[in-house]
Amino acid sequence: MEKKSLLMWIVPPAELDNVVEKIKDIWKPEGSIFVFAHRYDIPPKEFYITWNTTYHFRMPGVIRINRKGTTLFTIDAINVLSIEENGEIVKEWSPNWNEFENQILLTTKEGLINQIPTVVYDTIKK
Repeated sequence: MEKKSLLMWIVPPAELDNVVEKIKDIWKPEGSIFVFAHRYDIPPKEFYITWNTTYHFRMPGVIRINRKGTTLFTIDAINVLSIEENGEIVKEWSPNWNEFENQILLTTKEGLINQIPTVVYDTIKK
């Protein structure tokens, strides 16, 4: 059985429809495509599109993401949180996920945490 990956693509509103079609054509998503928006940006300045797939290849702008409950995160972001909490990366450590409900946790170019509060903007059935 092939391993599924959860992928995310951050796009401006003008590109949303084209990117969703690319995702359907290229990655053959398994299940729905979820479109998230920043909770406080009205109208949204960018969308965070996520989907599961067994297709594995790199494309600029597409990142591998993880999910715990309603939190989406990169491993780099969890490592930064671990360093902030423990002074070092502790692989067995886990954040208090309740603090990060309905958020996306990414890192900035400077290596800092970028916490993005989100709402589901749309759910696209395949």
